[in-house]
This record gives sequence, C-alpha cells and structure tokens, in this order.
Amino acid sequence: MKKIAFLVCRNGLGHIRRVLAILNSLLRERKNFNAKVFSSKEKIELLKDWSIYKKIIKNEKVKFIPFEPYPFWSENLEKIDLKKLLSWEKDLKKLNLEKFDLLISDNLVETLKYNKRTILSGSFLWHIVYLNAFGKKKEIQDYYDKCEEILLKNKPKMIVNKYFYMPELERDTDLYKVGMLKSIKKSLKKSEEKKIGVFISFSAEGSLLEKIGEVNYQRFENFKIYLDKRFKREIKRKPIFDYNKIGFSKIKAILGVASMGVITESFGTSTPLFFFPSKNPEIEHNSKVLKNLSLGYEVTSFEDGFEKIYSFYKKNSNYKYYLKRLKKIDKEGLKETVNFLKKFI
Repeated sequence: MKKIAFLVCRNGLGHIRRVLAILNSLLRERKNFNAKVFSSKEKIELLKDWSIYKKIIKNEKVKFIPFEPYPFWSENLEKIDLKKLLSWEKDLKKLNLEKFDLLISDNLVETLKYNKRTILSGSFLWHIVYLNAFGKKKEIQDYYDKCEEILLKNKPKMIVNKYFYMPELERDTDLYKVGMLKSIKKSLKKSEEKKIGVFISFSAEGSLLEKIGEVNYQRFENFKIYLDKRFKREIKRKPIFDYNKIGFSKIKAILGVASMGVITESFGTSTPLFFFPSKNPEIEHNSKVLKNLSLGYEVTSFEDGFEKIYSFYKKNSNYKYYLKRLKKIDKEGLKETVNFLKKFI
C-alpha cells in the first residue's frame, strides 16, 4: 500500500477545495494507497459541513492532520514575519515527509528538501509572488534566492492551470498544463427572479473586508446580495451564501477578487465574475488573463460593481456572449490532473 501526502497552502479556500476534488477522484480510480492531508485547522473547520469533505473523512484510508505552512498573502508587509518566512521550513521535519511515496505540494517549494518525490501543484509559487510585491526588501530577496536554489537543484514537475499559471514557472519547473477544475456546485440554469442575485466573495484577509460594512446596500434595490459566510461578523443582516444550502442558480454575478478558487466557481457555474483590482501579483496576473479571455470584468468599487452588473444584464446579448466565450474553455482539468498523478501511484 503506497503512502501519499498532500500539503495545502494556508491562503484562502480554493487550495483545499482543489486538493479535496483531486483526492476524491483518486480514491475512486486507485485503491492501492493511503493518504494524509496536511492543512490548517481553520480550513478543515470551514469545510466540515461540505459534502465532499464528509465523504472523504469517512474513508479509513484518509487522515486530515492540522498543519499550517507559514507563507500567506498580505498587502501589508509588516504583517509578514520575515524571520519566520525564512525559517518555517524547519516545521516540515516533524511531518516525516520522507516516508511518503508521493507528495503533492500546493505552491510550496520547501517540501522538495524533505522528499524528492514531490510534485508541485498550483499556478504560482510564493517566493515569486513575494519578490514581485516586495522585492526591495533584503529578506524577501533572500527567501526568493533560497527557493530558486531548491528549484534549480530539483527541476520538479508542477501541475498548473493552462490559462492562469504565472509565466515565471516555465523557467524553473517541468510544467504539466491542465484545464479548469469543475466547481463543487453543478452549473444549473439561472433562475428568472427579477432581482439579480450577487455573491460577494473574496479573501477575508483582504483590505476589501474593511470596506464591506460601509456599503449602503439599500441603494441597490435591484439586487439580492449574498455574502460569504466568513463575513458573518461584519454584516449580520445580509443573506449568507452557504454552498450546502444555496445553489448558483440564484446567483447571476460574483463580485470579488480574481483568485483561482473564485474563478473556478465562476467558470464552473457559468456565473460572470466582476473583480476588484489587487496588489497581490498572482491575483493581478489572473485579472489580466480574465480580461484577455473576455470572461471577467474589472470594477473599481462596490458601487461601480453593482452598476456594471446591472448594465451587463440589461442586454441579453452580454450573457450570451459570455457563454459563447466560456464554451471555448477546457473544463477537464480534474480528469487531466488525476490521469497524470495515477502514473506515480
């Protein structure tokens, strides 16, 4: 029986959702392995009511182990402990990663020091994001050089999204490019309700969170607004979007940031994404790709977002054009990923 490990990035929910989707499919296709998922306790707690998590946790071959890799995104450099950033990899020693026959590492280069049988996964690497955002800081340059040295020594395989991977990855990794993963929600026909359902979704760590409570929602009477359930403390009166209770048939637009998790839900449920600009180089890159694909629409504020959503749905041709563009996107990323990983199991 082979041993597989997944090490999950702590930022956002898109990373753990991707890992769960891949693991669930692998469990259907292969019976010859046990798996451990190393993820932050917070993320596991947020997913405990999700059907896919409930299904996987019942499988005796799988164990979820709380572990929080340090790298994370903040547009405020002062919130990043640079000393910890340079030394956090020592925490990996206690995981005994060398015992695994295969390690799938989510955006984290340092695992290669502890297991050469590592396949990287994601569309960015943390040291590249940090350098692009804060390159003038000596500790950031040191962290970048450290990670580049690991990559140059190992030239690892990396599973990336063919549309959204950052171009710097071509240089240091052996890329395996796949299409979009499916949403955890099926793409259902949009409801004919008069009010436009809008799901506000973005990282609770972002500066937009500070502004969400300042919005005068009463101005937007043409909309029914749903908030990510992580925002319960910020806005208590608005409907909370719960993946287990509310289908995307009620949602006609997503208002948020262009993270891969949000983009996956957008493409997978045929729901246009209206995105805010971001200082995160990964999100900034994704935003440019969305524009080039004509599958995302930039907004400058919440007010601007609602106005653009309203204008978008005033013409039926806008949504028809969106669907036409969306049909050209490869949505078999999960199947492609699993078929690739099966070669190593």
